[in-house]
Amino acid sequence: MPFDGAHPPWFKESFLDLDEDLAEALEKGKSGLIVYFGQAHCAYCKLIIGEILTKPDLREYLVRHFDIVGLSIHDIRDLTAPDGETMSVKEFSIREQAQFTPTLIFIRQER
Repeated sequence: MPFDGAHPPWFKESFLDLDEDLAEALEKGKSGLIVYFGQAHCAYCKLIIGEILTKPDLREYLVRHFDIVGLSIHDIRDLTAPDGETMSVKEFSIREQAQFTPTLIFIRQER
């Protein structure tokens, strides 16, 4: 499947409340949440989305164990971080040291 810049349909639609997204994933029996940081026109994002994450065994594993939220490191919309702090997606990417794209951040909560 060629990459057109959009996140795959199996990524979670998020209202940018990552604490709520994590709680929903845990309620479904998943291990946690993955936050995928990317950006438009990123060759490495194109590679990971179009060729790596489309491998059936990897995709199946990720979907079974995690909800995945895709975000752009340049997004200025507000989000609520898992610790309850509100900031822009861009500020969150900086705080989480997502300096390069793609970056995957795994968020888990011990049960």
